[in-house]
Amino acid sequence: MYVNTSIHHPQQVQARPRDPQQVSPGGDQMLAFERLNDTGERDEYELRRKVFDLNIRLMIAEGLARDAETAARTAQEEAQIWMKRFEEAESYKTRYEEVRDSSGLQD
Repeated sequence: MYVNTSIHHPQQVQARPRDPQQVSPGGDQMLAFERLNDTGERDEYELRRKVFDLNIRLMIAEGLARDAETAARTAQEEAQIWMKRFEEAESYKTRYEEVRDSSGLQD
């Protein structure tokens, strides 16, 4: 006579846990690990997003720094040009005063 051993007693069927964490004693640990892994993935995503944002801000700051250096260099060059023009003007003024004084001209 053949006996089907796959059929369980009704009480055994009801007593079987449906939650995977109850199947083995380590189920709580597995669930905690899965939650930690999910949290880790979210944290990793957040960290990647923050690093990306910081890289963008760094590129912007570097661009602004280059612009500021260029502006400072340009301002310094212009200041040197104006200083040279001022010195030339002072030189012309001094020569004019010397010529005026030597020729006896009055203002």
